[in-house]
Amino acid sequence: MDGMLKEQLLRDLSNPTEFNNAIKAIADRFGIAAQLDQTVEEAAELIQAINKYKRATLNGITPNKEKWAKCRENMIEETADLQVMIFQLQYLLDFDIEDMAFGKVARQLKRIEDENGKPN
Repeated sequence: MDGMLKEQLLRDLSNPTEFNNAIKAIADRFGIAAQLDQTVEEAAELIQAINKYKRATLNGITPNKEKWAKCRENMIEETADLQVMIFQLQYLLDFDIEDMAFGKVARQLKRIEDENGKPN
């Protein structure tokens, strides 16, 4: 993809309506079965990226900055890939996770409060 086309697509997709339309077009093109499989693949790739990040940064040794940056960038990319797939599943299966997510965050804050006497 040439640079000008990519820049135009990024401008277009920064509009929430255009982004949602693109998600729907991709999901409709491939269908639920393929996108379920792709979601599993993207989830596995994120798990692998997280493990590599942990090994690069949390092994008790000062991390190699170049390796750390590469692992971090890969983890961000794989998170984005999975998020795009989740957007597609939400569309294809007609569900919204926002209320569920709010409830889970509230429950976790309550657990922290119960343990510590107050939220952090």
